[in-house]
Amino acid sequence: MRITRILPLALGALLAGLAAYASAEPAPQITTGDRIKVETTTPARAHVGTFVGLDDSTLSLRPSVNDAAIEIPRSDIAALSVSTGHRSRFRKALFGVGIGAVSGFLLGYSSGDDEHGAWDFFWFTAEEKGLIIGTYFAVAGGIVGLALNPGDRWSRVPVETLRVAPHVTSAGVPGVAVTLRF
Repeated sequence: MRITRILPLALGALLAGLAAYASAEPAPQITTGDRIKVETTTPARAHVGTFVGLDDSTLSLRPSVNDAAIEIPRSDIAALSVSTGHRSRFRKALFGVGIGAVSGFLLGYSSGDDEHGAWDFFWFTAEEKGLIIGTYFAVAGGIVGLALNPGDRWSRVPVETLRVAPHVTSAGVPGVAVTLRF
């Protein structure tokens, strides 16, 4: 009786584990020219630049196009990330629109209804003021969201096992490929 209860649970756990193993992404590979971020322990800071090379003791990266490559001892590397592209400006703009609309509506609504006076040419209810100010703030938030730098999307990779291999780029330029395995 007990085996009939445990067997479906064990099979379910086995199938879930196999599905997770099968859907696991392959080990990330860094090639010469990729944009990387290296976080060091001494001194504690992040270096962002273009991957130049790797040997047994150091990792080399170039912070910008005209700068000389800097070498970071592998023993000082706390974390390594690879850029997988830029974040979407559209998402930042939508985020700005949402924040602007909500904060503008709350600001307009919280000011309450206008009083009707003899010399007033127009007056608004709290809801109308919330919609008007919310619309202005939404437009302003969208513009600010579009203007912000979208930044990189980083994929963290483990640093414990770095493997170096020769690599030829699609342009036919020889280089170095670094495979990071879990």
